[in-house]
Amino acid sequence: MTLGYNVKLGYLHKVRKHYFGLTWNALDFVTRSNNNLGNSSNFYRLSSDILLSWSYSHALKKNRSLELGLDYGILSFMNTAPSFTANLPQNVIDNGEVSFFDSSTRNPYDLSYLTAKTVHNQLLLNTYIRFNFKKKLSLAYSWKLRSFYDHKSYPVTDAFHTLSLQYNFIRHIK
Repeated sequence: MTLGYNVKLGYLHKVRKHYFGLTWNALDFVTRSNNNLGNSSNFYRLSSDILLSWSYSHALKKNRSLELGLDYGILSFMNTAPSFTANLPQNVIDNGEVSFFDSSTRNPYDLSYLTAKTVHNQLLLNTYIRFNFKKKLSLAYSWKLRSFYDHKSYPVTDAFHTLSLQYNFIRHIK
């Protein structure tokens, strides 16, 4: 089972049918649990990401449009337990803070375990295709790839395909 949620804010400037700008994934959380994998069964990642963003919009009919987009991560703050480290963040292990009796080291929401990732030790790509209708509702397919490392000999890579029905609380296009 995989569970995730995302709170996303962005500003894109229009140049003809193209939009350029920044996006902030203020809160991006993913967790996975699989009892069949033994010690590698649990995974979580909490992150806050800043991304360079591009989007292309094509109007179809009144109140309907098709969008293509690409986001490239430039800075992230993450708390992650990639499952091969006994489900503890790598910086907890590196600092010798491992305690199987203290559950705070396994809390994904503990902000003290956030580590910075830049383009030098992370690749973060988001792509999407979205069909917008009635200004507030969208049907979207997205693919997200994240590859990072705390130690070069132990890279972590994951990718997610998502099909979603989205409701946009605020969507303003000039």
